[in-house]
Amino acid sequence: MAIYDKDVIAARIASLEQAFDVELREYTPDQVLEYRGRLGDAIDEKGTPTRGLAPDELAFVHNERLMSKASFPYWAERYAYINIQGADVGPMYPLWESQRLILEQIAKLEKRSYFDGHPDGILVNILKARQLGASTISECMGAHRVTTQMNIFGLVAADVPEQSGFTFDMLERVVDHLPWYMKPVETDHVKNTELAFDTGSHVWVGSGKSTRGTVGKRGQLGRGKTLSYVHLTELSTWEDTEQIDDALMPTVHIHPRAIVLFESTAKGRRNWWHDHWTTSKKGIGRFTPVFIPWYAEKSRYRLPAPINWYANDETLAHARRCEETGPRWVGRQVQLNRDQLYWYEHTRATFEEKDRLYAFLEEYCADDEEAFQYAGFGVFNVKVIERIRSQAKPLVGVIEVSRPFGSI
Repeated sequence: MAIYDKDVIAARIASLEQAFDVELREYTPDQVLEYRGRLGDAIDEKGTPTRGLAPDELAFVHNERLMSKASFPYWAERYAYINIQGADVGPMYPLWESQRLILEQIAKLEKRSYFDGHPDGILVNILKARQLGASTISECMGAHRVTTQMNIFGLVAADVPEQSGFTFDMLERVVDHLPWYMKPVETDHVKNTELAFDTGSHVWVGSGKSTRGTVGKRGQLGRGKTLSYVHLTELSTWEDTEQIDDALMPTVHIHPRAIVLFESTAKGRRNWWHDHWTTSKKGIGRFTPVFIPWYAEKSRYRLPAPINWYANDETLAHARRCEETGPRWVGRQVQLNRDQLYWYEHTRATFEEKDRLYAFLEEYCADDEEAFQYAGFGVFNVKVIERIRSQAKPLVGVIEVSRPFGSI
């Protein structure tokens, strides 16, 4: 079982220590880099050993394999290498605040299964603003599972094959940058298609436009497999969503080891993603809603505010909305700083000038209601609707007026 919650991690470490009669330790990231460099010449490019390992090296390798089984954060901080802003490869840690929020919610669900005996695993809907690292941490979780556990069957899919390949590339990159002592032997690897290991773990790539069987027959995503790891992204733009309920989800059995991550921005209302989100928000079904607002990562969306700049009324109304709704989603009091407010006002004005305010509110949202805007054009434009909502007073109460039965 992949481990995310600190109490579960402690329990699993204790269990592994007892089972293997060893005292596990936390090597610092710098110590891991040092050992990684020392061990680099222990095997050649074909994986053949070139020398024996010293006693401390053997102890280190044994420790890292067990600690990584017991703790996703330990493994991710030391071994998860990702693309950095499209220009470099480097460690994923330190996590963005937005990624930390996702991990915290996942940890709560894991704790429920581990200590409370809940039969199901971790199934979450992640509704997010753009570019907040949800896909990255989801693929790192997948890479962790298939390289530290046996017999994990996984599926990665986006709306179209090209985006699916791009998403799967994140997982491949993490695996490719693992040191030899942390990477199981690959038995099958087809770029942007599948990856399998000698441990029995196997991950496939699909897409919302997937076909199976006869030409043109669609809607068979995941059919014929039993999956315990699923990551679907860009769900708001999928064309064939019935296959998710009809073909895919029956392959994910109710089991504590299951982890299913659905994540997407919003695109309009009354589509599959909106209905699926609303259902989970009501507490119906297997999924838990996790919303990540645009301001969750302070370093991502900010611009230096000029000294003589003052926020306009719309920006101040939005700031109040963030303060009111923030504690529910990020678990703390929220107060946007000047640079965040300036970015919001400046970027919103750009979208508004192009008559695309709805797109801005969808992709840089403060709460889920704001995210699911209507994408079409109605009697009232989005700016008017947004102004009315931002100025609305909190609901005090609801009164029902009825007449006695039989009265006129």
